[in-house]
Amino acid sequence: MSTKQKQPEQQALPTAGQQPEEQKVEAPKSTGSAQGETAVVVLSPFRQRLAKYFEDQHPDLTADAEADRLACQWADELEERLARYADTEGRVTGLLERQPHVAELLQQLLDDDALPLRVAVRRTLGEEGLQPQPGDDGYEAFAQQKAEAENRQAQLEANLKQSLEVLRKYADEHKLDEHDQQALVEAINADFDNLLERRITDEMLQGYLKRLRYDLDVDNARHEGELKGRNENISARMAAQKAAQLGDGLPQPQGGGYAPKMLKGQQPVIDFSKY
Repeated sequence: MSTKQKQPEQQALPTAGQQPEEQKVEAPKSTGSAQGETAVVVLSPFRQRLAKYFEDQHPDLTADAEADRLACQWADELEERLARYADTEGRVTGLLERQPHVAELLQQLLDDDALPLRVAVRRTLGEEGLQPQPGDDGYEAFAQQKAEAENRQAQLEANLKQSLEVLRKYADEHKLDEHDQQALVEAINADFDNLLERRITDEMLQGYLKRLRYDLDVDNARHEGELKGRNENISARMAAQKAAQLGDGLPQPQGGGYAPKMLKGQQPVIDFSKY
């Protein structure tokens, strides 16, 4: 006749240096017991740890076979975990040996929890270290852009030097004193600043309008002078032709004044409709 067997009670694992309390479970007596009596089995410290680790399975650790099975399963899991740890440790160690800057970067982040990653990277690598190096992907494109930027900067420096020479020459020709030169430079810089900021001011528009009107006045004066000269030439030529036809002193026939004939298809010397 079989007796009812109790499940072993699970207790917390002992801490280091502390002897575990005895864990007792009741098991059926094999011999010499009255019917219904049970024997008390004390679990070893190792089996107590197994009971804690596999508590969700409610194992019967009074049986040697069950204890051995769980011990092997526990050992397999520990060996697999240790293998992963060893592999990770080896890879990290190799990385730190190949890239000493990584160790320095990690040390900065460990020493200062509030340090931003970008700051730590810039401190560790510097400006040059953040740029692609020969052999890196995209280095050729980066090198081309860098060369173009350097050439552009050199051109800007040359333009500035030439502009300063123009400014000095202009100041000499117009006899500008130091105060006027400074005011002129400040006005130019103000226009540069506004244009870079995509800003247009009333002062800028007034200056451009004055220059535009001045250019128009010059062009108009030149144009009027050309017209005057052409008209004077035409009048002189017409007077010469009329004097040649009236050279005998006889009066012209009645019915109209002198009007030179224009040949078919001939264009006028000055077409006023164009002006």
